Amino acid sequence: MISVSIIIPTLDRPQYLSQAIESVLAQQGAKLELLVADNGNLPETAKVVAKYGDRVRHVTLPSRGIGLARNAGVAASIGDFIAFLDDDDLWTEDKLQRQLSVFQEQPELDAVFGHMKQFLCPDVDPIHLEKVRHLDGQVIPAPLATSILMRRSAWDRVGPFDTTLQIGVDVDWYSRVVDAGLKTLMLPDVLYLRRIHQTNTNFTHAHEKNGRLLMLKRIIDRRRAAESSKAAQSSLQEPNKEGDIQ
Repeated sequence: MISVSIIIPTLDRPQYLSQAIESVLAQQGAKLELLVADNGNLPETAKVVAKYGDRVRHVTLPSRGIGLARNAGVAASIGDFIAFLDDDDLWTEDKLQRQLSVFQEQPELDAVFGHMKQFLCPDVDPIHLEKVRHLDGQVIPAPLATSILMRRSAWDRVGPFDTTLQIGVDVDWYSRVVDAGLKTLMLPDVLYLRRIHQTNTNFTHAHEKNGRLLMLKRIIDRRRAAESSKAAQSSLQEPNKEGDIQ
C-alpha cells in the first residue's frame, strides 16, 4: 500500500490540535505516518499527542518557525508521498483518496493541490470580526502546503521551506515548486478547511510589511539569477561562427 507522511507543525494551540490530528487519522486509502512537529513544547500539546499512541509521532524542536517544523517533519519521515496540515485547520474526510486517485490516473504528476474553504472560529472578537466576516464560507484555490500531496522525489527537487521567513513561507515555497518545473494539478474539490481565528498569522503578523517585501524580493532575485544562469549557458553553447568559417 502507498505510504503518506503527514506533517503537522504546531505552536501552542492544543485547543485545535486534536481536531487537526483526527481529520488526518480519518483518511482512507493509504498507510499513514503522522508527525506532529512541535515548536512550543507545551505540556498540554504533549498530552494531546500522547493520547493517540503510536499512531502519531511527536517531534520536538529547540526553536520556532513553521518552515523549520515542516522541514524537520519531512526529514524524520519515510512515506512515498508527503502532505502538510496546520495545527488549526482540518482536512476533508476524503482528501487523500481524491488526490491519490488522480495520481493513479495521471502518474506523470508530481503534486496535486485542491481548494480550501474558510470558516470563522467563534473566538474571533468583535474588533477583528468585521475585518474577516466576509471570508466565512469562502472557497478559493489553495496552492499551499496545506492542500498539497506530493511525491517525495518532488520534495527533493523543490527543497525545504525557507526557515528565515516569518510570513509568506508558503508563497515563497510555491514559487520554487513552479520554478522547479513540477507537473502539478489543481483539483476543483475542497480538500481542507481553514479556520479563521485570533492567532492566525494574518492577524499576529499583520504589521510586518517588511517581511512580505523580503519574501517577494527573494523570489525576484532567485528568478533573475536563474535567468542569468540560463543566458550564460546558452551563450557558451552557441557555435563560434568565425571558427566555423575557418
